[in-house]
Amino acid sequence: MKGFFSKSQLAQTKQFVPTIARCGVCGLCKTCKTPKMKPYGEGKKKILIIAEAPGSKEDEVGKPMVGKTGMIYETTMANLGVKLSRDCVKTNACICHTHNQTPDDTKIEACRPNVIKVIMEMKPNVIILLGVSAAKSVLGWLWKEEKISSISTWVGMVIPNRQINAWICPTYHPAYLKRMQDKTLDLLFERHLKRAVAKAVKKPYSDKVKINVIEKIYDTEMINEAIHGFTMKADLCSFDYETNTLKPDSSKAKIKCCSISNGKRTIAFPWSDNNRLPAMNDFLKNIDVGKIACNLKFEDRWTRAKLGFGVVNWAWDTMLAAHVIDYRPKITSLKFQAFATLGYAEYNSHIESMLKSKGGKINRIDEIDMNDLLEYCGLDSLFEYKLAIKQMKILGVGK
Repeated sequence: MKGFFSKSQLAQTKQFVPTIARCGVCGLCKTCKTPKMKPYGEGKKKILIIAEAPGSKEDEVGKPMVGKTGMIYETTMANLGVKLSRDCVKTNACICHTHNQTPDDTKIEACRPNVIKVIMEMKPNVIILLGVSAAKSVLGWLWKEEKISSISTWVGMVIPNRQINAWICPTYHPAYLKRMQDKTLDLLFERHLKRAVAKAVKKPYSDKVKINVIEKIYDTEMINEAIHGFTMKADLCSFDYETNTLKPDSSKAKIKCCSISNGKRTIAFPWSDNNRLPAMNDFLKNIDVGKIACNLKFEDRWTRAKLGFGVVNWAWDTMLAAHVIDYRPKITSLKFQAFATLGYAEYNSHIESMLKSKGGKINRIDEIDMNDLLEYCGLDSLFEYKLAIKQMKILGVGK
């Protein structure tokens, strides 16, 4: 580390979110009859609907979602007791007519400030995203834009987003359903909307949202005492290692830090390779403490390599459970599940590149400020615990 700040501290500056649309980059406003189409609807049920872009009919009339595909959506919502103009507010990822072309990422990004403005002014309880363009607009802001490549990854999810305190409900675009003529997709579409409408009665979180506190402990005696406290309670606990490589086989492989959480208390501490943490051995060997992890074979393999024994009483693996609940690919990681299931935005972007390791090579974990690393490690354990409890309820097992 050189200078006053570590690389991880300097990287924590959040990405600037523009509040003014870049219409000059897009240029569509110069080619349509109703440029910069305004949102429409009374929004009495606090439902915001975001589609792709105005079609020819919408551009002619000057209102969103009044064309043929809009009528499909209106009929489906009416069957659920929702009148679009009265109960919802309608807008688009791109608010100018795209001449029946799917808007590219540049246009969606340029118009995103318009979508954000509607969300901030309306403060909806539910946001229904129709199609991939709407998903890119909203999830690309709240999540990671490079991850939003297909709506199939997200359809049917009910995301309790904390940043805007709203349920985010992605589903298919009516135009896609019209093209496919698939009754199964039609049924899924209606089911997705039914879930979304049911959530409109209240926001996911009250005004008094609990702040997650990660206790960062550096003193060896205090670390042992805190770990002993978890062992004595004999309850479910999640724990997480941060390491300098994926596999523990190399002589240079080391555990940098560890964290433990039982949902009520979360501690994170630097790891000691010289057996100065006997309480950790007791914790890992205790048969009364159920252990939780995400991809538990990672923690188990490192424990065997560094401590010489396997973890006793594995109780839950959130990665396996996520796959059982929803078998879609690329959604079982802790970061994805923390967002999609628990509503927490990604929390590792400032150190992610320093933790990556390929082909058994050493990563750049030593460049991360220890305070930053402990915060990240602690959040991993906390979210693993919260996710496990939620998964147990969904699957009808455990607590």
